[in-house]
Amino acid sequence: MEQWANLKKEKSLLRKEIIKKRDEIPETERIRASERMLEFFKRLDVLDNKTRVLSFASFGSEIDTDSINRYLLDKGIRVFLPKIENKDMVFYEISSLEDLEIGFKGIREPKEGCKPYIYSDSEVENTLMIMPGVAFDKEGYRLGYGGGFYDRFLAERCGLHKSCIAIGYKMQEIVHIPRNEFDIKPTRILLF
Repeated sequence: MEQWANLKKEKSLLRKEIIKKRDEIPETERIRASERMLEFFKRLDVLDNKTRVLSFASFGSEIDTDSINRYLLDKGIRVFLPKIENKDMVFYEISSLEDLEIGFKGIREPKEGCKPYIYSDSEVENTLMIMPGVAFDKEGYRLGYGGGFYDRFLAERCGLHKSCIAIGYKMQEIVHIPRNEFDIKPTRILLF
């Protein structure tokens, strides 16, 4: 129990430190990073056979995902964004960024009436997940915001493990993230 409490405290301190540094990134650098990320996704061959993308609406000082989400929608790819419901993360399909409203902790979420994402083993090959993070390490692990939403979501949908991309800024990379057996490693981390 004490080991669990120490791990939780260590993660919390690291989270605060990285978010503080991320908040200090100048606006011009944020814009350039978002532009590089969009260009990367435009060239990314992993999108070639994807018909569905589970993405997210960026919040605060996170790398901006609006341009990626618009690009995917324009390309005819179905885009699903998360909404927190009763301590669970549920994805809903959006047809534009106008389908979003302020929700859990001030994060933009799909409005009522959006169609829910239904996980299917038969469609997992056509699905990509793009996920946020606070920090990423050289071993390929991510540190989230502490709610365990992505870890729980992926634990119940093992097929998505092979097509999970975590994104962020280069300054979010660290040597090692403290972790436990419940922390799920993304397939790939892209830092801009």
